[in-house]
Amino acid sequence: MFANAYPPDIDEGVLDIMALPDGANYLHWVSDTNSDGRQYIGYRAGKYLKEEALKNSNNDILDMSELKVSEIVQTCRLLDNFSCLSKMPMNGPDKSTKFPLPNYDKLCFLKNIITNPNIIVGDYTYYDDFEEVMNFEKNVKYHFDFVGDKLVIGKFCMIASDVTFIMNGANHLSKSLSSYPFAIFGNGWERAMEGKSYPSKGDTVIGNDVWIGYNATIMPGVAIGDGAIIGSNSTVVKDVEPYTIVGGNPARSIRKRFDDETITRLLELKWWDWEIEKITANVDKLTAGAVDKLGS
Repeated sequence: MFANAYPPDIDEGVLDIMALPDGANYLHWVSDTNSDGRQYIGYRAGKYLKEEALKNSNNDILDMSELKVSEIVQTCRLLDNFSCLSKMPMNGPDKSTKFPLPNYDKLCFLKNIITNPNIIVGDYTYYDDFEEVMNFEKNVKYHFDFVGDKLVIGKFCMIASDVTFIMNGANHLSKSLSSYPFAIFGNGWERAMEGKSYPSKGDTVIGNDVWIGYNATIMPGVAIGDGAIIGSNSTVVKDVEPYTIVGGNPARSIRKRFDDETITRLLELKWWDWEIEKITANVDKLTAGAVDKLGS
């Protein structure tokens, strides 16, 4: 797609699409010859690097960290010739980076900012927050270590700002005469819970490729299936079937995204577990509607 994206003052020479450095949204390697006749290749990512920026005393890999374009350009190599230049296909953003979009720190790959061991997040799942991505853990409410429940989120999920997860630490007694938590205050009330326990609905589990809209609330112990979509401002109080769109308070099924045959096939394929090279080769098909073309 970038075949004609050469700098105007550079001959086409040898050009290959290479792996993206962190933060870049596109990248070319271009060839040229510097003033002493030595050939080089360098990144073209967002802006073309001038020849003088490539020089060092040893003609080795150069540290570009001092450049203003350091967010998109990490290194460049000087080569005597291009016989050793091999093509390395781009395979998406680095899953280990915190902020995969250049110059934007309101969206993160969630796995890379989580500190709570009871929150488990899959690769490429992102969280977008209007203010600060570290708000995510603050929005996982009543998640007490002594309760031990987990929030498990799959791969390639999309979580919007102000989504809240209510965990089991919020639960009170509901079948007793009073719901008041006498025991936690002690001072003679400790015995209130002898032989009893607060209700727990287990772990909250979000599948893969799930989109959770702005300001949605997920209640304790809910399981949301792969490919589901949760509408903005919804309150999800019960399990959501795979590839189902739900909305409202309490959230109710609006419709299935696909017919049963397509849903069954997608759940069999589990594309989110493919090697990233295969996913990359299929991104145009994943953003279309023909499941039979996936993987081909």
